[in-house]
Amino acid sequence: ILPEARAQGIVRILINAKETEQSGLATKIKNRYGLREVFIVPAAPVSMLPAKRYDDFLKRAAPVAAELLDRLVDEHHKAHSKRPYRVGLTGGETLLEFALASPDRKREHVHFYATAIVPHREIKEMAASHVDPSTTCTIAWSRSGRIPGFLHFTTMTPLEISGTGREAVNNIRQHLEELEASNGKIRDAISAMQTFDAVFAGLGTFTPP
Repeated sequence: ILPEARAQGIVRILINAKETEQSGLATKIKNRYGLREVFIVPAAPVSMLPAKRYDDFLKRAAPVAAELLDRLVDEHHKAHSKRPYRVGLTGGETLLEFALASPDRKREHVHFYATAIVPHREIKEMAASHVDPSTTCTIAWSRSGRIPGFLHFTTMTPLEISGTGREAVNNIRQHLEELEASNGKIRDAISAMQTFDAVFAGLGTFTPP
């Protein structure tokens, strides 16, 4: 019953954000990097296997981020009424858990954007757990009322990378500039990325000693 109630937004399991914000570590991090807010999510016991610890951390952190999204959205609506609120989402497992943790509710005027133009191709060496930004956006949008026209992402043909090192980087940059100049959809997507009100981004997997 509990998972169903969470999915419908009837029940929310939250970490006391105000309490964690006032912790000594959060204060140090805020002061060090000039941040407005910091939320500390307790880690799993060291005795747990590393892979299990990371999965456990994602499950703990995702509801905190989902609650933050709703707080930002509600504050925006109070201040700006019907002005669109544009949210960018990256890909990866962290953002997948965030999207899945967002309770079902109609988030009016909230537009979801993928923060990358994805060149879809099969990459055999890529981990099976890779999640595209378009996937996280689709899930977040589906949990926000599935409002037509409020989900935004575009894809393109796979990049043909030639050369190595700096040469490869320059070739990719040139290819993207040509695409932006010739393809209106890609140009519109890049322009939209300059107008986000909020971005939820993962920093990748890290395994501290």
